[in-house]
This record gives sequence, structure tokens and C-alpha cells, in this order.
Amino acid sequence: MIFYRAFAGLLLVLLAACTHSPAHKSTSPGLRGFSLSQTQHTPELLAFYETISDTNADAHKAMLAELNKPIADTRQNQLRQIKLAMLLGLPSSRIRDTVKSQSLLQEIIQANNLEPTDTALVNLLFEFMTDANRLIKVKSDNKAQQQRIDALQQKNEQLQQKYEALEQKLDALKKIEKTMGDRDVISPANP
Repeated sequence: MIFYRAFAGLLLVLLAACTHSPAHKSTSPGLRGFSLSQTQHTPELLAFYETISDTNADAHKAMLAELNKPIADTRQNQLRQIKLAMLLGLPSSRIRDTVKSQSLLQEIIQANNLEPTDTALVNLLFEFMTDANRLIKVKSDNKAQQQRIDALQQKNEQLQQKYEALEQKLDALKKIEKTMGDRDVISPANP
């Protein structure tokens, strides 16, 4: 729980940094006339995070259907892919699939065409999904180990019961042997 709060706090810090940073003019030929703040998606993504947290499972399913629709604009498509990864991976989502989310984020990172703050957010989300998947694997492994331990304990209890039953039979046989031995000792004295 502390991890999720720290994650949310870090997202808010990134949002605050984005809203207080001055807009720098881009020197890229394809983006002339746009400031970096117009091409950065971090504030929109953080607002989307809030939306995920505040909506129910039906709304999440509707968002999933909407985000899975491809669009022609590659920048907007990339934004939709990030939103899809967030919807699938964040703890407040009702349709979690952290493995698919991590895969989407990996593809976005490998494309290497995001603004620096967007890249930072995507890398943060990717690390979060990696840790979440690792935690899920550890929990799964622990559950499997606990099942093996439970099975071994059950076998141990069964063997203990068999041991006690055999010990009771052995004690009964010893009593029978002793009574037969006592009878044999008494019988030779009486001819």
C-alpha cells in the first residue's frame, strides 16, 4: 500500500513539475510553432490516472474498447497506447493485465520518440509494471510452496496416524506374547 501511495505521489510531483516549467520552443523541423508543453502528454496522462481511480469496472471496459480502436495520428495513437498500458496495469484498474501493460510500455520505450517528461513517466510506469509482475510471480511461487508444504504436512499427519496405529498393534502383540509366555510358565509347573 505504501508503494502505491509513493507511486501516486511521484506522479503528482511529475505533474507539478510539468505545470510549473516554462514552455520551451522546439527546434525540431516537424514541430515548428509548437512549444514542448503542447506536445507533452504527461498532464493528460495524470488526469487519466485520476479517471481510472474514480471509475467502476463497466467504465473501465468502455475505456478499454475505446483505447483499442486504432487511429491514424501516430502521436495520438502513442498516447492511446500509454493510456491503455495504464488502464491495464495500474492497481486501481478493474481489468488488470500487468504483463500486457509491461509489453505495451516496452514497445513505447523502444520507439524512443517521446518528450523527456513523457519518457520519464513511461519509464516510471514500466518499472512499476516490472515490479508488479515480479511481485505477482513471487506471490504465485509462495502460494505453490505453501501448497507443497500443506501437502507434506498432510502426508506427515497420515504417516503419524499410521505409526500410532502400528504402535498400538505392536503393544497389543506384546501383551499377547506376554500372556502366552506367562501361560507357558504356569503350564509346565502344573503337570
